[in-house]
Amino acid sequence: MEIKKILCPIDFSDISQSGFNYAVFMAHSHKAELTVLHVIDQLHGLGGYQVLALDLGEISQQMEKDASAKLSDLLSQVKENIKIEKAVRSGKASSQIIKMAKDIKADLIIMASHGRTGIPHVIMGSVAETVVRHAECPVLVVRDILR
Repeated sequence: MEIKKILCPIDFSDISQSGFNYAVFMAHSHKAELTVLHVIDQLHGLGGYQVLALDLGEISQQMEKDASAKLSDLLSQVKENIKIEKAVRSGKASSQIIKMAKDIKADLIIMASHGRTGIPHVIMGSVAETVVRHAECPVLVVRDILR
């Protein structure tokens, strides 16, 4: 199996940084292209309200702008000579990750998981678990073991 395209979703948490580090290593090792994706959760239930005098569209645009800037900062720290693309999408994280993997024809998804179990897992769900179950390509999950 040849790995040419890797997708790495990131939420800017410390554990997602670990996933990103694995993705950079794998992209460099396989001479693969890396796409780093941040998904902005859609804002629900705020339509018709003014939040700090901004409308929903302005809030979404600002969130996308901030995420893009954070991605640029993150990518500027990469020392390896690899091709990296950044992407920001809005919606349900698992759905957008799966869709992006399909759109770029990813050979591998490398993502982090907070490793929640029990009640927190039931309440919060697991983006990683959903991606593993529904992605059309292999998924490497980096688990948070630093607790």
